[in-house]
Amino acid sequence: MASKHDPRTTYPGYAVLTGAFLAGTGSAVAELSRRRRLPVRFAFGDIMLLGVATYQLSRTISRDRVTAFLREPFAKQAESAGRGEVESEAEGEGLRRAVGELLICPFCMTQWVGAAFLLSLCAAPRTTRFAASLFALRTVAEVANVAHEAAVAAVDRREDTTKLTQRRESAA
Repeated sequence: MASKHDPRTTYPGYAVLTGAFLAGTGSAVAELSRRRRLPVRFAFGDIMLLGVATYQLSRTISRDRVTAFLREPFAKQAESAGRGEVESEAEGEGLRRAVGELLICPFCMTQWVGAAFLLSLCAAPRTTRFAASLFALRTVAEVANVAHEAAVAAVDRREDTTKLTQRRESAA
């Protein structure tokens, strides 16, 4: 999707989003620290779980067809990208466009989602691990689905090749 938008016009919106992220995250960390809920370090397993969950939730927000309603005020939905995903394009100017660009970019969303998961882990570890596990399970299931589709496609290609070879041999 090509756009003739000058990205410099969105810089003030980016600045607002950056400020909001820093202020929100900084305030939450300060409050967690004040309440002595900020751990010295995080367990490796929690980082792995939250990493996989962050990947999945970021992609769900930015690409899933069923979450298009979240992006709609800031981005227009375009064509299907396969497997329940859609392409979107940010609309508008300034802050509206900056929010749209954030909402359509799974890579951009990871910082926001990751911060939310990490802060939530400090505040409510059991609930956060449960929610993160749900998104991690979805990721594992998607990997299994893609692997299954690839295996079926490979078998179908092999069968098609065998049939074609048999037809050529019969014709000869």
